[in-house]
Amino acid sequence: MTDSTICRWPPAAAPDGAETELGTALARQLREEKAIIGVFDEGCMGMCNAIIDDELLNPLGIYKERLSQSALVAEMNKVSDDEARAVRAWLDAAGMTFHTGTDEATELTDAQLLSQFKMYIAALRISDDFGLDAVGIQYQQGLKDTVPASDLAEGLLNNVQRPPVRSRDGDRELYPGAPLPHFN
Repeated sequence: MTDSTICRWPPAAAPDGAETELGTALARQLREEKAIIGVFDEGCMGMCNAIIDDELLNPLGIYKERLSQSALVAEMNKVSDDEARAVRAWLDAAGMTFHTGTDEATELTDAQLLSQFKMYIAALRISDDFGLDAVGIQYQQGLKDTVPASDLAEGLLNNVQRPPVRSRDGDRELYPGAPLPHFN
């Protein structure tokens, strides 16, 4: 028994073919170009087996920024209602339908949607601040008492066809035409 859930896989075990070639090319690209992933309060649920240690990630060309869930909530509070409503308008125009009610305990509400749109915008802005290539919002202890579940924001981040978000000063569109991959 080892203390790690990660172990070496012998390259000779990889089957020949296009998928192996793609995987090899992607690994080479990561080592050469590097990637920065950001994670909001890694390990906040105490699931240490879900944390990949830096000494294993770094040689692969992946580096980690550890971010604070409270910083995410603070950034959400800086997003205007008009910006959040613009996300909703974009989704409505794209044909997305939300069935909302008024009871926040049992129904999806417009206020919960507005909060999710603010989280989406805030996550993109923080990701831009740190130059992230992917971001992970650990929706547990630090967020469950302050904001609605992050599922909608996470889904929007992962989508190529998503509402545009501008930098805080309005000069740039953030991650235009591309997803910002989200992970847990």
